[in-house]
Amino acid sequence: MLEKRTILDQIEISRTGRIGIRFAVQVIEDEKVISQEWHRTGLEPSTDVAAQLKAVDNDLSERDKAKIKVEDVALVTQVVGDARTQKFYPTKDEFNALEA
Repeated sequence: MLEKRTILDQIEISRTGRIGIRFAVQVIEDEKVISQEWHRTGLEPSTDVAAQLKAVDNDLSERDKAKIKVEDVALVTQVVGDARTQKFYPTKDEFNALEA
């Protein structure tokens, strides 16, 4: 029996505040991965996380892939919130100063 999975694989926070997210989109047969591809999305500091993840889910659905698990949505939302409130990235002026 075939099973489709979309698994949160990676969250990367850049120094500019952009957050890259990678999902593994898998097809499983008899508990073995028989197909895997990557689905990536990026969040700029002002991006609405819920809206972006909904767009990813819509894209996955249109391509007959499994949607993002609820717990993965919650984890991404938490990590992005933490990154934004803890200021893991410089402000635009601080970033420009780094580049000078």
